[in-house]
Amino acid sequence: MDEALKFLARNYIEPGSQVQPRGSLISMKGVSWLFVLISTPLVVWIFSLDSDITNIFWE
Repeated sequence: MDEALKFLARNYIEPGSQVQPRGSLISMKGVSWLFVLISTPLVVWIFSLDSDITNIFWE
């Protein structure tokens, strides 16, 4: 198994093909900002129905 992986790494994986840009930029790629903008107030509203948000922040 080890030899097979070494063979694949030598022959089929191009050097440098796995290099990625900075991690912070990758994490932002593919984010649906419309979904974030719509869902954030909904999540806050649902959370506020279950608990008293003012007490959480003021205590």
